[in-house]
Amino acid sequence: MSGETNILKPLIIEALERKGGMATMIEVSKYIHENHQEILVSSGDLLYRWHYVLRWAGTTLRHESIMLPAEDCARGVWALA
Repeated sequence: MSGETNILKPLIIEALERKGGMATMIEVSKYIHENHQEILVSSGDLLYRWHYVLRWAGTTLRHESIMLPAEDCARGVWALA
């Protein structure tokens, strides 16, 4: 799954940057779906699992201190550090 999270991590960062550094997970998901659907389709099984992998990619970005920890954000909100 780390390969799949590596596909989604830069897309999450891009989505958050486009949303001013902070957005709900749903807004991030919509942004990726609307702007990068071709990546999801061409990535094999990721198309069918990408919402699950999106959450893991977000967790990874938090562990890498690229995103703020969950306790520093409102529920369901992701923010760049």
